[in-house]
Order: sequence, then structure tokens, then C-alpha cells
Amino acid sequence: LLLHDCSDYLLEACKMLNYTHFRRVCNTLFIIFSLVFFYTRLIYFPTQVIYSTLFDSIKNSGPFFGYYYFIV
Repeated sequence: LLLHDCSDYLLEACKMLNYTHFRRVCNTLFIIFSLVFFYTRLIYFPTQVIYSTLFDSIKNSGPFFGYYYFIV
């Protein structure tokens, strides 16, 4: 959840800057938000978090009920 929420504060700041008509700062912050969102949700999450959950944890502890429960 922390990984998914790390870019949300940038979007909220963008919205506030948009309401105050700071367009240049808002556009710059939106570009930063887009890059952080893209990296954390489309690159880091599948390659690190999901991979380690599916493959590394089964190597370390072997199959057990909690493994299948948390994967589902």
C-alpha cells in the first residue's frame, strides 16, 4: 500500500496548484507525478514485489498454507 500511495501526494499537490492557477509549477509537478507513478506501479511493483512474493519466498520457506493464502 505504501508503494501505491507514494505518488498520490504529488497528484494532490498538483490539484491544489491547479486551483490556485500556478500552471507552470502544476505542469512540472504533474510530469514528476507521471514518472513516479509509471516507475512504481508499472516497473518496480511487478519486477520486485510480485517477483519476490511468488518466487523468492517459496525458495526460502517452502510451500505452506499462508503462502497460498497471501498470494490469492
